[in-house]
Amino acid sequence: MTAGNNEQPAAFPNRTVAVALTDVGRWRADEEARQKAEMVEVEQEIKNLQTAIANLQSQLDALHKFGDELTTKQAALRAEEVQRSNEAVLGALRDQARRIGERDTLIGQATTSREAVLKERMSTPEVAKLVEDYRKFKASEAQLAALPESYRGVLLAHHDSVVQQLTAKIAEVGAGAVTVDADPLAADVVYAIDLPEGVPDLMTIILPVGDDALQGWSDREEGVQLWIAARVVQALHEASADSGWYGVQVELGGYEGLAVMEVDLADAPMTWVTAFESRLKTAFVAPPELIGARIAVVPTKVDMDYVNPPQDEEDEDAG
Repeated sequence: MTAGNNEQPAAFPNRTVAVALTDVGRWRADEEARQKAEMVEVEQEIKNLQTAIANLQSQLDALHKFGDELTTKQAALRAEEVQRSNEAVLGALRDQARRIGERDTLIGQATTSREAVLKERMSTPEVAKLVEDYRKFKASEAQLAALPESYRGVLLAHHDSVVQQLTAKIAEVGAGAVTVDADPLAADVVYAIDLPEGVPDLMTIILPVGDDALQGWSDREEGVQLWIAARVVQALHEASADSGWYGVQVELGGYEGLAVMEVDLADAPMTWVTAFESRLKTAFVAPPELIGARIAVVPTKVDMDYVNPPQDEEDEDAG
């Protein structure tokens, strides 16, 4: 081997530095190729993950948007419930009022028929004599005290006999409540009590009768509409007597075609409210006039918003 010659003769059994470095160079080239291929795979995986992340972010954005929409719907759910409940309550009461109006027509016919029969019975000579005796006694009743006791006793005994006979004759025609042959009806007396901070403030009562039923009530013929209203008024007065609070102020009016009582409860004690609810329930337990009319009335308490829904700000501004 001559000086400066880098080649290793094949006959030498050992490796030279040059050959060893050449092997290192090949190793490096192989490693660079392998790492380059791996880097390509890593970069591609990064791109895939970035695409997946972008897709997930889009899904997250869509879910956030949907969640916001649900929150808005949930906020409007109470308003929708109130509106639907108001329509349901008023719709049911208007239907009841229509049917009760028809039932009043039947009551009027039955009353007229009974009065005609009674008038016919009262015109018979026997009954006419009893009526005449009754009227004579009433005309001279103030003078009884001046008569001798024995004579006064005879007159009183005769009068008692006349009253008993007249009562029996009237009973033959049909005493008690007027009855009709009709299908049974269900009706509600709907009421709501506003209790801000637990203190009574206002009560609204909606009756299953038309808004004209209580107008000029003293001149109207008796019927289911007035009977229902009268029993509600009865419960109002009884509650005052039970609780000792007589500050009730009632305003009659109409709402959506129905008769309404607005009751001012400012300064009313809770004992009055409790007494009223109890008396209202009792007032409609087997009332004979409503049984005869084939109508079952149930007091129904609802949320104040259901009978007097809050207005939107735009509605309030328009008002």
